[in-house]
Amino acid sequence: MLILDIDSSRREKTEEYLKKHTIEYSFVDTSVKARLELATNNYDLFFCDLTSIGNFPNFENEYPGVNLILFLTEAAEANYSKLVSHSKKTTIISCAGFDPGT
Repeated sequence: MLILDIDSSRREKTEEYLKKHTIEYSFVDTSVKARLELATNNYDLFFCDLTSIGNFPNFENEYPGVNLILFLTEAAEANYSKLVSHSKKTTIISCAGFDPGT
């Protein structure tokens, strides 16, 4: 799994969870690094937020073997048109209204 995480505040907890469940992963913090990783390594999953996927307008065509997981922090209804454009082989995880401090 490749994780594009531009907000490193969640990274420590995410890494703790992935290690606990022995999931192989790599983190990158820019779209440029993500493109390089996707081009040079084999990943089954690409995990990023809705803002970052805008840097990959043809994701499904460029990386046909990679499943996309979009992380939403806003309501899905407000982003419906963006979500529809990435509807192939995409899983959406929404944490709208979730307070990570609790």
